Formats: sequence, structure tokens, C-alpha cells
Amino acid sequence: HRDLHSFPTRCSSDLTNGEVLCKCFYRAENCGLRFDTDIRPGIAVMGNRHYLTELIDILADNALKYSPEGATITFTLEAKGRSAVLTASNPAKGLTVGKQNKFFDRFYRGNSSRSAGPEGYGIGLSMAQSIVSAHNGKIDAFSGDGKILTITVKLPVKL
Repeated sequence: HRDLHSFPTRCSSDLTNGEVLCKCFYRAENCGLRFDTDIRPGIAVMGNRHYLTELIDILADNALKYSPEGATITFTLEAKGRSAVLTASNPAKGLTVGKQNKFFDRFYRGNSSRSAGPEGYGIGLSMAQSIVSAHNGKIDAFSGDGKILTITVKLPVKL
């Protein structure tokens, strides 16, 4: 792993200060989508703020591309044990029930993108996986019903 110049980063503060999520709310509104959050305060992880912000941008961008118009995208952040757990959930077409690990394959692109053209190259979630791995975390994608995709990121909290 490359040196991330890790410093304590308050994930909840970074997510709610408007700098990160304000852009997501604006983009969702412009796409005819709703963006909801449930961010618990006071959660800190040891990590690189730039890369963690990039992670959130990737997750938001993915949800925006693959959600049908009128859908709701939901981001949550909570502490569970020794982990900060970030989830990004959105409706998407073409899902199967269960784990969706194929989405982390480099250059994989789902065929249900809202955009008419080939926007992106299928590397976003692969990059997200690299960022999470470099922070000693885990990332998973799962659909319990074949309709809603939930990407879960678990990062160690700063004690």
C-alpha cells in the first residue's frame, strides 16, 4: 500500500459540512433524483481526507448513474463496534439477488446506466475498492431483492 499520510479524519463532520455532500444533493436534484442521508455525528477514522472524499464521490457518482429518474439515493454513516460503516443504497435495474462483487472488477459496466452515452469507463468502484483496501477496510455490494443495490464500506475507527 502506498503511504496515505494518514491523519485522524472525522468522517461525520466531513460528510455533513456541506463540502462533500452538497455537490451530491445538487447533482441528484439535476438528475431528477432525491438524495437522503443519515449521518451519525462524531465518527472518526484514521485516513487520508482526499482519498476518503474521492471514495464518497465515486459512490455518489455510481448511484447517480444507475438510479432511475425519481428514485431516492440514501447514504448512511454509523459506528458499529470498531468500524465506521458507510452505506450507499440506490435502486438499479439488472441486479441479481445476493453479492454483486462483479461491480468491483476493473472496466465492468452495468448495462442499465441512465446516461445515453458511455459515460465513464467502469473503473470507479474498482478505485473505491483500492481506496478502502489502502485504509485497511472492506467494501461489499449486495442486493437483497434484485432491485436495490447497497454498497457497504467498513473502515476502522480511530480510538
